[in-house]
Amino acid sequence: MTKEEILLKVASGEITPEQAGKLLLTDAPARGTLYCKVSEKGGLSVYGLQRMGPVGLIGKKPCSVHLH
Repeated sequence: MTKEEILLKVASGEITPEQAGKLLLTDAPARGTLYCKVSEKGGLSVYGLQRMGPVGLIGKKPCSVHLH
């Protein structure tokens, strides 16, 4: 299952953020690769967005991340 599929399942409510975190738990990808982690509290951090540090997405409302 790809990371995008995991995130879609979280967004649709098919799996919990905790389950997604376990599925996404891997070694940190190579530099320049986009990846994300889900915290125990359900926050989503996106890494690899150029020179920026991690971007945290926390909230009770659904959100979407558009990658181009």
